[in-house]
Amino acid sequence: TRETKQHVLLGTVGVPEHSYRPRTNFSSKYDIKVLYLSGFTTKDEGIYACELHHSG
Repeated sequence: TRETKQHVLLGTVGVPEHSYRPRTNFSSKYDIKVLYLSGFTTKDEGIYACELHHSG
């Protein structure tokens, strides 16, 4: 069975999990946001979702 727990890869709202910190990179230009995950393996397979929260 696949794990259903949500993991935080990068963010300011939740604390990123230690195993993902050195593998993530985020870039932002205008209204485009890109999250990179390096060293992708079969353990990383699954469904990924993005949550963006705009302050103000």
